[in-house]
Amino acid sequence: MARVTSWLRERVGADTLVLIIAFAFLVWANYATRLWSDDLCLIHTPGITDALTVAYQDYFAWTGRFFSITAVVFLISASNVWGKLPFDVLNAAVFVAMVVLMWRLCSIATQAIQPSPATRNGRAVELAFLFLAAWWLPRTIGEIALWKTGSVTYLWPMTGELFVVYRALTHRTPRSPIWLMASAFVAATCLEPLSVLVSAMLVAWSWWRWRNAQAPMAGLTASHTAGTIFLIAAPGNFARAATLPASSILDRLEGVIGNLGSLLDAYWLPLIALIIISQLQWRAGRLSWQAAPGGLAEWLRAGSGWIFPALALAFMCLLIGAPRASLAARVSFPASILLACYITALFRCRAISALGERVLAVCLVSLFATHVALTAPDTLLIRQTLDSWTADSQFRDGPNTAVTLPLVKFKGRTLFVRKHVHFVGFTSDPTYFVNACYAALARVASVTAR
Repeated sequence: MARVTSWLRERVGADTLVLIIAFAFLVWANYATRLWSDDLCLIHTPGITDALTVAYQDYFAWTGRFFSITAVVFLISASNVWGKLPFDVLNAAVFVAMVVLMWRLCSIATQAIQPSPATRNGRAVELAFLFLAAWWLPRTIGEIALWKTGSVTYLWPMTGELFVVYRALTHRTPRSPIWLMASAFVAATCLEPLSVLVSAMLVAWSWWRWRNAQAPMAGLTASHTAGTIFLIAAPGNFARAATLPASSILDRLEGVIGNLGSLLDAYWLPLIALIIISQLQWRAGRLSWQAAPGGLAEWLRAGSGWIFPALALAFMCLLIGAPRASLAARVSFPASILLACYITALFRCRAISALGERVLAVCLVSLFATHVALTAPDTLLIRQTLDSWTADSQFRDGPNTAVTLPLVKFKGRTLFVRKHVHFVGFTSDPTYFVNACYAALARVASVTAR
């Protein structure tokens, strides 16, 4: 065992090991979460043809997210043939990629005042902190990281846009390769307010480079902006908006303020406490606060890290343009990720010492154990509920069967979406979309819960 541990430490490194552990947890959590809710309604004939057809129809009738719809229909339909595990692995990899991109952007933001840790152990501490922040800061994460429709619609676009921003900041030449421009176009067609925000950032970045006698990132900016126009101008957006209740600017503002308040809850406190602990140093037999060179104000700026909360606020302001009825908690996910980047930037400005890094490592291991202890029971309970429905003998009684199942509630509700929990149960109405799609997939007449 000691040899294995030594080999892992030398060859793999603590930072890579953190990502492997996070990836393994995410694969398990994805695997434990079955296809359900909207997923059930998106199962079509496997192959790209049906996926493109559905996306094309939605572009004119419901939403402009052409490539997101194509991806989710194709992957979910294919899962019905070759199993869900490939999708689970891919989804977990996208989340890990988002964490790595967040860390790199935080490193760029704080480079002037805190260079990247010289050791892989230092990077491991930061990556572990970022993983926990990315999971626990959003008001809802199970709906975005485990539910397949939500993942492709929110997690994947966020990862794609972070990649575009990272490439824009680090690309050495103003000329963008075709693959990068194509990637920027696709990323821009996925999530409306995020697409508008990133396009505005790229335009501002190109303008800044031009004003400073540097060649602007014209190709990348143009391709992303074209994707934003393709998304926003979709006839489906207007058709969908027409089905929602009308809302005034004040009504929308009230809705956004409500979402803004949901960005802060008790799950932030352990991470904030960890940031405070990271600033403590043991000196002359007592603990003392390691003040930033420029004082508290400079520490709160975190180099250029202050840009992250500014962008989060700008993103929330963009939501005023959407009808209040469309402002679900998952819509604020990008703002939560930007705030996670900010507190990680503060964390990177810590007083680094051998003892301090060991203390932080112990704290993070304890937090991860708590993370599993909180997430696993709920995930397994939901999995057991879904398995019990599938195993019910009524589904083997023929296509004319009207299946009646026990009414299952999570914390007293048939619809409960909060943090890692995403539960959408059957109702007493057989025409409810979850009931109807499940009945069609199971090839029975109807499904009712009583």
